[in-house]
Amino acid sequence: MFYIPIYNSILEGCWTNLLKFWRNLLNLVDDKDLIRQNKLNSLVELVNKRGLSKITTDIDVDIRNAINHGGVHIVDENTAIFQYNKGSQGMQTKEKDINKFKRQIYNLVDIASSTFLGILKFLNKMEYDFPLLSSYTGKGVVYDSLVKLNISTYNKTCNYIYKSQTIKDQTQLNISYYTDEMSLEEKLEFSIFNFMKLHLYYPEIERFYIKFTSREHFHHLL
Repeated sequence: MFYIPIYNSILEGCWTNLLKFWRNLLNLVDDKDLIRQNKLNSLVELVNKRGLSKITTDIDVDIRNAINHGGVHIVDENTAIFQYNKGSQGMQTKEKDINKFKRQIYNLVDIASSTFLGILKFLNKMEYDFPLLSSYTGKGVVYDSLVKLNISTYNKTCNYIYKSQTIKDQTQLNISYYTDEMSLEEKLEFSIFNFMKLHLYYPEIERFYIKFTSREHFHHLL
């Protein structure tokens, strides 16, 4: 029961967006207009027809549909049955070995991670840096994601960035870090350099708030 919603979330979140990324790349060279393809099933078919079927091997849209519509029956600790509607073919079922189902999830995570790593390696090889990319992304989720990468280090990972309003109606940028243990002096120094960077990336922001989270303690620095 733990793995069933995970499979669904990975397909509808991470993998739907990843396939849209491949769709956008293919659209640059394909004779057809591919941008209108947005649903998981059509995106899978789109990349499969263009030679990328290896990356979709572990995507089963039928199982996703069974999960969404409550057609999952756990037979025992080793077996699950998925029931789904196949249009004119009526109700269909698939029996899955739980261990193989888990392996599908691991494979989907591995391929998604590898694809993302490949994108970063390509950008690095082509010497694209943050200022070069930021002009194409706008001040949205993609822009914030690039900032997170840029202000993270090996042992200081930026978990999230989001904007809020203070009581005095000031625009505040909230940044959260997961780090190794740091002294107060180290946090002050790191924050000062960070504020200088963030002011360049978000000149419209009036106030910055940084939160540090480590394994043993929670510290807040303003």
